[in-house]
Amino acid sequence: MRTNDASNECVAKGEDDDVVLGEKVKTGAFSFSIPTLRRLLTRLRSLIRRFPILEKIFMRYPRILKFAAINVLAHLICFWGPNIFLHICYRFSLFKRYKIQDRLPPALLVRKALVDNILNDLLLMPLLSAPILKLLDYSFGEKEKKKVVEEDERSEEPKGWARLRLNTVRLPSAFRVFWQVAVAYLGYDTMFYWSHRLLHQKAFYMKIHKQHHRFSSTIGVASSYQHPIEGAVQLLNWYIPIGFAGYIAGDLHWFTLFVYNCFRWLETVDAHSGYAFPWSPFNLIPLFGGAVMHDFHHSGEGLQMIKLPDGSIYADFGNYGATIIWDWLMGTMSPAFVKSRK
Repeated sequence: MRTNDASNECVAKGEDDDVVLGEKVKTGAFSFSIPTLRRLLTRLRSLIRRFPILEKIFMRYPRILKFAAINVLAHLICFWGPNIFLHICYRFSLFKRYKIQDRLPPALLVRKALVDNILNDLLLMPLLSAPILKLLDYSFGEKEKKKVVEEDERSEEPKGWARLRLNTVRLPSAFRVFWQVAVAYLGYDTMFYWSHRLLHQKAFYMKIHKQHHRFSSTIGVASSYQHPIEGAVQLLNWYIPIGFAGYIAGDLHWFTLFVYNCFRWLETVDAHSGYAFPWSPFNLIPLFGGAVMHDFHHSGEGLQMIKLPDGSIYADFGNYGATIIWDWLMGTMSPAFVKSRK
């Protein structure tokens, strides 16, 4: 257990005191592989063969509804699913030895984050599906081809610069899904690192990113508790890389998009969970820093006060990336986190 004396500086007065829990832990283990994807794809193909009506139902609905359904389903399974499990852990003080900090955030802040996430699910996510799909479906210099494809909503041809294919039940290979998700995630990590560092500049931090940092001890629902402007930036960070993976392959299958969404939700919930579970791939694989890395970022224990050439002081939180890659390259990895890994 890592006790943390740093307070929730941004939390409004009158909110509940932190709840004491747990003991310190560093690492965990789990692996997600191509064979796992292959088994899942085999079962889906078997299901489609047994129930051919599924194909008819799938092909009947408009493209926008299918796109929205992919996003909502991934969020329900891989955001709310893990958060229900985490809520039980927090509520009954389960897995204490895997808890990173000895406390939970104030109850009022938790309620705010919960309401914010529910409203996003009910309002923002459905409303934003259309512009996001428009972004992925946009065609550069392909007006004639675009017109032909748009005339047939049931066409199985991939659309737009991202080559997104929504009108087919024929599933891609496990290897294609794996490498496209990997490429997209590395792209996401790059965009997230630099946008995250920008949000930590004083002007942006105080007006935008500070809302997310109200959680100095994090929980799963804190992962998407953010200012609307930060949310818009995150949407671009999320979808442009997976669109690029479709562009370089010439095809982005809806199932690949679904797996990518699931992976991203699991990763961000894990990073904010406050637990370093032994079954988490994000603790086992050295490329990821896992919940421990991000906890140093939120708790303030990784904070360094740096004097700039003009004499001003800059608070460097460190650990800005989703992986350790860019923090290692740019020298922004928190010394406290580096020390904890030895």
